[in-house]
Amino acid sequence: MPPSLQLNLGEMFDQAVAEKQHAIMKLIYEKYPNYDTTMDEGSPANLFIDLARDGRTDAVKYLCDSGHGSSEVMDEAFVAAAQHGHTETMGFLLNNEDISSKVVDQAFEAAARSGSINAATLLYNNKQISAQTVKTAFENAGGIAISKFLFETKTISAESITAAFQNAALYGSTNGVALLCSDERIKILKFLVSKERISTEVITKAFISAAGNDHLDVVAGLCGERCISRELINQTFPNAAASGCASVVKMLCDDSRLSSEAIAKALVKAVSHGRAQVAHILTGKTHHILPEVLNQAFKDAVKNGCAESVKCLRSDHRISSATITEAFVSAVENGDQAMVKALYNEERISEEVTCKGFGTAVNNGYIDVVKHLFYNRCPTCAIKRKAFVSATTQGWSGGVKFMGNNDWHPRNLLTGCTLQ
Repeated sequence: MPPSLQLNLGEMFDQAVAEKQHAIMKLIYEKYPNYDTTMDEGSPANLFIDLARDGRTDAVKYLCDSGHGSSEVMDEAFVAAAQHGHTETMGFLLNNEDISSKVVDQAFEAAARSGSINAATLLYNNKQISAQTVKTAFENAGGIAISKFLFETKTISAESITAAFQNAALYGSTNGVALLCSDERIKILKFLVSKERISTEVITKAFISAAGNDHLDVVAGLCGERCISRELINQTFPNAAASGCASVVKMLCDDSRLSSEAIAKALVKAVSHGRAQVAHILTGKTHHILPEVLNQAFKDAVKNGCAESVKCLRSDHRISSATITEAFVSAVENGDQAMVKALYNEERISEEVTCKGFGTAVNNGYIDVVKHLFYNRCPTCAIKRKAFVSATTQGWSGGVKFMGNNDWHPRNLLTGCTLQ
């Protein structure tokens, strides 16, 4: 069911209850299951559950008093109300329906996962929550208020504290915690670390994992911890670059503990893995990198076909013109238009080399390279003549057509040309 229609029907039913419009209530109740719910595609929508989920207590009361809803539906409605923090609806169902301890546990877990502290405390204060449920709720808490409440009211094992930390840090299997609000996760993360019951090994592994998965919020949240040493940051940084974790790389670039050696390694790894965005970030730090390392990174980028990385690096004055020229000639010979485009810079590549490259592209029938070089540095008349003759002699119709359409060939050379 489209969300807007589902909401409107719920509102209409709620209003009909308030105005005692029984005919309208009956019509909506009967027609509601005909719509597919967005919550569980393929299952019929259930008005009772949806009303409880939306906290429409009066409408829920009406359906209960009218004898609508099986025990299974009541249970599901109770859990839905808890998940969305509707304590009034929960209170009514608790006082008027036979809600089993199993369902109470399910509702408590749902409230904890969604961060509904009011729903969680209502259940905790009125019902016996099993130890296993408390453990699961703490480990998967969806809000800092839940974490603090359970930590302060129950004895939480070191194992559960570690599991909760790993979930908040998105380390390992997170059971959907990745969907939670980033701010809440980081508040939980910092709260748990502050209790000093998580080992250094666990924290450092979580940091390394976060850096390698571009979880910027986690890296930022842990970066200031004492166990996140200079050595660890310099070890982690190149791997983050290799994985293409641009946001983490950008943040760590400003960390005073980052060494020039780590930046150099990161650049080499970024270009060798084709991480153009990361390479672009690191080019702003190339003053930390030795010229020979920079030139090798450039060559690796060319070798691996990382055109965007090449384009980022070619403007650095420490990349020698000889290195750029050598790469350009090779790209032209291979007909690699993307690399030719990335390498071409008329300030770094001489007109003589460009003209030779143009001739090579014509001789090999590389039309994309021919077009790029023509539009970026128009060849001399002598080169045009030679190229046109070569294309005609080879029977290269595509080249002849391009030259003809762009009106750059010597007119008299068209005489007698029969290429189609």
